[in-house]
Amino acid sequence: MLSTTAIAILPSEREMNSGINKARRSIIPIIPTTQLFDIPESYSKTLNKNEFLITDKMVTRRQRILLFSTSEQLKMLFAAETIFMDGTFSTCPSMFDQVYTIHAIKYDQSFPCVFGLLPNRQKNTYHFMFQELKAIAVQMKMNFSPKLIMSDFEVGLLSVVALE
Repeated sequence: MLSTTAIAILPSEREMNSGINKARRSIIPIIPTTQLFDIPESYSKTLNKNEFLITDKMVTRRQRILLFSTSEQLKMLFAAETIFMDGTFSTCPSMFDQVYTIHAIKYDQSFPCVFGLLPNRQKNTYHFMFQELKAIAVQMKMNFSPKLIMSDFEVGLLSVVALE
């Protein structure tokens, strides 16, 4: 328990929050406003310095695709018979259209395996993402061919899933 004197000299809650936010801003990069930005190592590697950014491609002049995953997450995804895919739009940085996640279903649980920042919801974008994951699976001497893919109704995705 703090003494009355100690409590009296403590900064107010508002002052503490301001100090915390200032410290946070000094170490966290500013959110970019265009597609042309470098990704700091702290966002492209895990705490153990393993790769986390698995794909960083400009598919057109103004459309960039970023995919994030670890080798363990990819192994789980490529071994899964059932996967779940979904995009969200409200939490997405302004220069992308959606944050996209791919989950492996294992032990009746959903495990997030791939996190993507996608520029749109078009067929060619989903196709590119699948082709990237298949190429990575080959590099890992694995195969990416789930038996069941669950997703919400997304026209561009459905046509790609039917082809894959």
